[in-house]
Amino acid sequence: MIRPSFVPATLLLVAVAISTAARADIASTFDSGLEGWTGLGGTVSHVAGGYLQQLDTQNTWMSMVAPVAFRGDLSAYLGGMLSFDGRNLNGVAADLGSAPWFGRVTITGSGGSASRDVAGVGPGRPAPGAGWISYAAALDMADWPATSPGPWPTSPR
Repeated sequence: MIRPSFVPATLLLVAVAISTAARADIASTFDSGLEGWTGLGGTVSHVAGGYLQQLDTQNTWMSMVAPVAFRGDLSAYLGGMLSFDGRNLNGVAADLGSAPWFGRVTITGSGGSASRDVAGVGPGRPAPGAGWISYAAALDMADWPATSPGPWPTSPR
């Protein structure tokens, strides 16, 4: 496994949402805490003002794990949107030399997994000093290729 060189990074998320016209939105605003979000590869904390912060403390890939509200059968959201805002707080460009890049979202369910690089491909995202950046992607099978055996997930978790 290729590991990135260690530069302490701090990434923030605010207002994560999955929406479609047919169903009520699933959203996290982080107004009152972490709202069930957890992280891997770093320390996650809630910051007053409505966002969570993940600090890279383990010299490994960092990722966020969605709470229960974002799990289960999300097939009714096909045709809807997934969106989130991110910000680089430490002022240092992300130094990842290979994927997964910041902003890769993976939906996993009984049928397999599908991933999409919502924030683009390549290092340096989000750019230092750029402030809050909004990212969004349509939830459709064509733009979310399967990343594990089986068909596109029919009941993401």
